[in-house]
Amino acid sequence: MRAFLRNILWPTDFSPEAGEALRYADLFARSFGSTVTALHVTPDFMPAMYQNSLPVQRELLRRQAELKKEAGEKMRAMEKKRGVEFRRILVTEGSPAKKVIEVAEKEKTDLIVMGKHGQSVLEKLIIGSVANHVLRHSPVPVLVTKKGKRTEAIKKILVPTDFTKGEETEREIAWKIARGFGASLTLLYVLELFGHQGRRGKIREDAPAETLRSRSERRNHQGDKRRPGNPGVRPEKAF
Repeated sequence: MRAFLRNILWPTDFSPEAGEALRYADLFARSFGSTVTALHVTPDFMPAMYQNSLPVQRELLRRQAELKKEAGEKMRAMEKKRGVEFRRILVTEGSPAKKVIEVAEKEKTDLIVMGKHGQSVLEKLIIGSVANHVLRHSPVPVLVTKKGKRTEAIKKILVPTDFTKGEETEREIAWKIARGFGASLTLLYVLELFGHQGRRGKIREDAPAETLRSRSERRNHQGDKRRPGNPGVRPEKAF
């Protein structure tokens, strides 16, 4: 069976948010014995080349090669400064959002760890356009981080759930992550009472908690006995 989180992809634009994401990528790598691949995407000058003279095209090619070289040097410097060992350092050109997805598939990535915001003013107001595209189109789990208090360990994980069919995969991933970190796992179900007044019967307040507890107990006792180090699962309900 393929190990959980063998390869982690860390895309960077060298922003403070990307630097914080590297801390999490390294934290996951150390906890799960994973490798980390660093990726930077430079602007694609190809469209501009078709609209300019040969001397301008040569200058654009020179500038692109220069940007790639500088990016590679920056990532190697960060590798040394942070004490992180990159499996590969990749520098390519194109659309950052699309390239992250392409590289994730090509490198058989198990997890993408990236910063929440980009460097533009607009991206400081909403979740970054690159991160948003990756979240929507990534074939693998994505961890979007934000700059803030440094995290040396992950001790508590919250999993909101409404028990839809597709969520079983998310809960399984959360379970594996919690187990890897030795963290506690809290499942949260929010019961919306609006619109229920006219329905037959009465909604039992403890029904969501019972369902969560039943699922967690089944997961805890999967196999002949409970494995050492399994995270404790605490069901919660909210109204």
